[in-house]
Amino acid sequence: MSTPRQFWTLLKFHVSVNPFIGFMLIAFGVQPIMAIFDSSTYHSDLSFSLFVQNIFFVLLLGLWILAPDMAQQSWGRTLSWSSGTEFLLTRAISRSLIYRTRAVLLYALVLLIPVLSLVQALKQPDLKVTEFQKPARQMCLATIAGSVLESEPGTGSSLIFLPWGKVLVGKWQAWLFIISALATQILLMLVYPLKRRTFIFYALFFILIFGHVWIAFLDVHNNVVPPVEHLFFVFASHQMLFWGLTVIAVVIGQLWCERRFAALEHQ
Repeated sequence: MSTPRQFWTLLKFHVSVNPFIGFMLIAFGVQPIMAIFDSSTYHSDLSFSLFVQNIFFVLLLGLWILAPDMAQQSWGRTLSWSSGTEFLLTRAISRSLIYRTRAVLLYALVLLIPVLSLVQALKQPDLKVTEFQKPARQMCLATIAGSVLESEPGTGSSLIFLPWGKVLVGKWQAWLFIISALATQILLMLVYPLKRRTFIFYALFFILIFGHVWIAFLDVHNNVVPPVEHLFFVFASHQMLFWGLTVIAVVIGQLWCERRFAALEHQ
């Protein structure tokens, strides 16, 4: 069987033997699907529009797709049927190819809805947002080309008008998902050989969730620009550089993960 045919066969196999992926995709897609049907140019707060609430689902999707045997350990042996790992015990298929099909499936699921949301944003590309923190408002006006303050009729408060703002936010969110998928792969390949790998993975998972909430709370309390928002302004000013470095990082990271997976499988 040729390599391309093996690739598509393995891809269909991974989808068919892991039905939990479908449930995760539904949970993962609630927020982006709501954004797809939002035709308004107004958003209540810039920082809230930049924050992707379901980005942590990328870690769980990555766990079930890239390391199903590790995932079933946390749910007990009753779900051992869903991983299909017994098929992969054969050495007739390249281990790098096995990992590559898993990675392609992960990227496809993670980017499906954000890409649809980005396409939908093209129909109404502009965005009007509020920004309550003065430092963030100044950075926004200084770094995003064409952004201006507009007075809101009847209130006296000001909105920030961002030309092609919805598209910019859509590209930012897609970039976040790509980086999260890559980071998830690297994390899993690092902890996979460890004895307490499942415990370490979930410990890091919850630290990221609660740590992010705590940092956001401190930023609001101290009236400073949140790190995520600050990074967004840098992204808006240097998009070509960000995408170029991202492509390089994904290629290098993917090759490293494939080689590490193959080495671990042969141990």
